[in-house]
Amino acid sequence: MAVRIVRLKELVFRSGLGRSSIYEMVSTGDFPAPVQIGERAIGWIESEFEAWLNAKTAQRDAIRASAGAQTHAQQLRAINRQKPAASVPKNLISSKKKG
Repeated sequence: MAVRIVRLKELVFRSGLGRSSIYEMVSTGDFPAPVQIGERAIGWIESEFEAWLNAKTAQRDAIRASAGAQTHAQQLRAINRQKPAASVPKNLISSKKKG
């Protein structure tokens, strides 16, 4: 089987991550490392990226399975309810003037 190299532009499109996020995750070991393909060019081995993506999918599926009847959307809503609400400055709140 031939090894296919994926360049950053395609990786950004396929992963939904930004360039900076990809490089940050590479530095922490949370994303496959690139390979040098030229003097000033790098790319990622497609099969390593796909394995990473499959692992993320399996992780999501495990969370869903452990939640029982609770859906992923319900889990996200529950998490968002736990976060403190952001304070909105009063001058940004529109109010109708009585006239």
